[in-house]
Amino acid sequence: MSTFQDTTSFFVKLSTRSPKDSRSLFQRAGESYLDKIKDNNLDENNRWILLTEEVAKAGSSRNAIEAIEMFLDSERVAEDLKYACENPSNWNLSVVIRSWDPRVTLQSEFRSFVCRYALTHLLTYLLTYLFRYGTRK
Repeated sequence: MSTFQDTTSFFVKLSTRSPKDSRSLFQRAGESYLDKIKDNNLDENNRWILLTEEVAKAGSSRNAIEAIEMFLDSERVAEDLKYACENPSNWNLSVVIRSWDPRVTLQSEFRSFVCRYALTHLLTYLLTYLFRYGTRK
């Protein structure tokens, strides 16, 4: 198995959820998306794929300031921190930091549902887009 070690950017989240609703994340993604799309003749499907890829990339942090900025403007993080402060005995919260791995894409990310300790459903996040593996650079 090959390994990937990127020590220039990191994925930072709470043990409960990531700051994927961060306004600064969406601003960075939007700027990058608009820059890449202006001279491209992509169909609607591929524009949506590009946008989701840029949002995913914008979720990486190059330093502590970027990570904290995403935490501070994420309602998901704020909700979890508030709940943890109000119910410290019921909530074990940690900050998770790992190297950013660009090989992890939304195409390969799945949400699983468990009921009574058994996996009941496994879904991709992006049900509406057609990914053609190996054809898009």
